[in-house]
Amino acid sequence: MRYWGGWEKRTLTGSLLQARSSGQHECMCMYIMSQVGAYTHKEIGSVFGVGYTAITGSIKRSELYLQKNKRSMVLVDKTLKDIM
Repeated sequence: MRYWGGWEKRTLTGSLLQARSSGQHECMCMYIMSQVGAYTHKEIGSVFGVGYTAITGSIKRSELYLQKNKRSMVLVDKTLKDIM
């Protein structure tokens, strides 16, 4: 097993790789969608196939992650500025 930026890659057959990120990317997308302000938690939940109550937890996890990882915070801030 090898690790790249929080991603775990396992060789399945030859050059076929499977990537797993434990949902961090989905949480970041939910965080960005909520920060834009154009989507309700119910709408975000329907996009990701989860209940609207799960969105609050995902957003809190993303905020904690961003507090610890300043580089990611810069990228998210840049993304939000580009969107808005």
